[in-house]
Amino acid sequence: EYAYFVCAQNTVLELHPETELLPFSLVRSSNIQEIKINNGKNLEVKNSCVINKHTGELVAGLNDAVIPDDGSVKSIGYGAFYNLKELASVTIPDSVESIGDYAFTGCQSLTEAVIGNGVVSIGKCAFQRSGLESVSFGSSVAHIGDEAFDRTRITSAVFGDSLKTIGESAFNNCSKLKVINLSNGLLTIGTGAFEGCRSLTEIMLPSSLTVIGQKAFKECVLIEKFTIP
Repeated sequence: EYAYFVCAQNTVLELHPETELLPFSLVRSSNIQEIKINNGKNLEVKNSCVINKHTGELVAGLNDAVIPDDGSVKSIGYGAFYNLKELASVTIPDSVESIGDYAFTGCQSLTEAVIGNGVVSIGKCAFQRSGLESVSFGSSVAHIGDEAFDRTRITSAVFGDSLKTIGESAFNNCSKLKVINLSNGLLTIGTGAFEGCRSLTEIMLPSSLTVIGQKAFKECVLIEKFTIP
């Protein structure tokens, strides 16, 4: 299902044209700086991103990756950028509908993310333990997965009216988070969703909310105003 050849001190990954799958561990455990494929039947490489030509899934990216905005990418796959140490920013185009589990986990240099208006779902641990300081949420985000932004350094989280669920520990220990805007339409805040967000000073819950999980705002020690409709 896959074939590859690693060249020159493990810096170049050359894929066979018939390659269907790219082993997750191969890119993550090596010093790959470039990925090549000539006339690939199933995969193509654009802007240091490996994309499934049939499904539009971005299956892997490198530190210098720029996600194509030509409509070729429909989803960011499981662990696509996992633990890349030099990826500094990411703009996810409107053509993308979902960000997979662990997509940007551990990207310590990643400080800024712009999430396009097509994204509906952000997966489990998608940005966990990244260096994220700023995130712009697109208008279509409906689901934020468990631990999606756990232990990041974001300072604000402003959501669109499409948001329905915030998963368990989604913003756990985001100690610099000062501002959150929970818009009407939100239904569920998961267990420990904002636990340890020690810089929050005000919470206003929307009237649409039906479920607040245990410890959702535990250890938010600076909250001065908490509004429940």
